[in-house]
Amino acid sequence: MNNKCFSFPKQIYAIILTSLLFALFASPAHADMGPHPSVAVTVTNLPDSVHYATLLATVESYGPNRTVTEPETRGSYERFLASSAFIERAAQEGYYYWGHLYEIKDGRFYWGYYPPEHFIILLYDEADGTVYASAETDRYAFDSVYKVTIQEDGSLGVEKVSHLPETIYHVSVRVVNTLLVEILVALVFGYRTKRELLIIVIANIMTQAFLNWYLIADNSHPDTMAWFLLLLMMEPLIFIGEAVVYSKLLKSHSKKRAVLYAITANMASLISGALISRIVM
Repeated sequence: MNNKCFSFPKQIYAIILTSLLFALFASPAHADMGPHPSVAVTVTNLPDSVHYATLLATVESYGPNRTVTEPETRGSYERFLASSAFIERAAQEGYYYWGHLYEIKDGRFYWGYYPPEHFIILLYDEADGTVYASAETDRYAFDSVYKVTIQEDGSLGVEKVSHLPETIYHVSVRVVNTLLVEILVALVFGYRTKRELLIIVIANIMTQAFLNWYLIADNSHPDTMAWFLLLLMMEPLIFIGEAVVYSKLLKSHSKKRAVLYAITANMASLISGALISRIVM
């Protein structure tokens, strides 16, 4: 096949690369924006009265968190009472309160930035000032999810929720999306023989198997920002691997076009995957 039939001027290369880089880094920059562990808690039998929650840590400090010994005074009176109750309970139990006070909404609360590694879960009932406490538990995954039940004796039963079924579903959608998008881009770039498309399919299956094995082994919850950021951090490795394979095995066009295809296809599948995660998942 003649390479000239699908040649790009250098200006087009520059425009494509600039557009892809802009799409990748167009989101606002924030300090310390890398993925962080999280804790999400759902309470299954929460009474109707407004509740507040926190996690009491086994250590005085961790990351940006430090022990707080004075109740919250800048918010409502209810928040003052809840923080006072948590500080008192921390002193009684020998734990540490870091000042994170969450109002439970729809039976849930979420601590997404440096939650403690070992902790007890506390709930505060605004109606009568009752404090419910769990036994000590720990983060078991990058994104740890718990189902909590208020027991008859006032304690909290805690169940760790597995991510595996949801993760398998998300991985399946990601793999199908990647194959469809990268084959479509391959056709646009002029790679249309059965051999070329088979090489592209095999390369993507192998890289997706590596990528998703890593993410599953890390046990990241697949609909969180942490999942996407970990994926983003691994994309350069995937691009390099595919660029090397394509430049050696896709011989109907130049090596330069094979590398450009690897860049375009990976960026297209990354962006489409992010959109699908938001819309479908």
